[in-house]
Amino acid sequence: MNSIFIAVPILLALALHFDGVVFAQLALNYQNPTVYQFYTAAFVHANTSHLLGNVVGYLLSVPTLYALYVYQNRRREFFQAFAFIVLAVPMIANAASYLTWGIVVDASIGYGRGLSGIVAAFAGLLLMRILDAYDNELPEENAMYAASMFGIVLFATWAITFAGPIRYLMLALLAVLLAVVAYASWNGTVAVTGLGEWARANDRLAVILAFGTLAALYLVVGSFPASVQNQGGFTNLVGHGAGFFTGMAIHYYQSS
Repeated sequence: MNSIFIAVPILLALALHFDGVVFAQLALNYQNPTVYQFYTAAFVHANTSHLLGNVVGYLLSVPTLYALYVYQNRRREFFQAFAFIVLAVPMIANAASYLTWGIVVDASIGYGRGLSGIVAAFAGLLLMRILDAYDNELPEENAMYAASMFGIVLFATWAITFAGPIRYLMLALLAVLLAVVAYASWNGTVAVTGLGEWARANDRLAVILAFGTLAALYLVVGSFPASVQNQGGFTNLVGHGAGFFTGMAIHYYQSS
């Protein structure tokens, strides 16, 4: 029953994908928007590649989050977060996008559409839940090591894929983080020693965290790519950002 409930958003997106008339009615028309389009635009897509990309992101994030919440005996909180993201984030992400592109910038954009705002929200929540699990479940020196490696891989990836000032910023952040990790390793506050023993003693959680870490890296990089040109359109960084930071805010709310 839970799996069916979790699958509702992508089943809806798949059902609506093959009807061109529905697309024109439900996608967010930046030139003449209708109130309901701020929600329904999340479930229609430009093409099959666009849809599949979002489905992959959804399937990487949501089941992993569910597994982590269940492991921590917080199933009810998962469904509260899930309901808020599915019901509210489309409005938040599309409103932010419309205010930015349709009013402030006044860009020549026809339609806004796609599940990526929702996927970005789950990505933001997953990132915070993984980092929180490092902090609460691993020995302190191993938690610092895991979080440091996450940051190093993320900044290195962005340094490779971006160009110009952003690349230099990522290189600077990477250099600072490497220096901090080197010093922390020297004084023993960051260590990989003992992580293998912990993983063997907590094998189920170790698998969840390993997969979740890789999924979070993929989703963060995918939510904020170097190129905004994507699948015949553009990557809506505003909508992604609104969703992503909403997901992070949900974590902070649930942790308070």
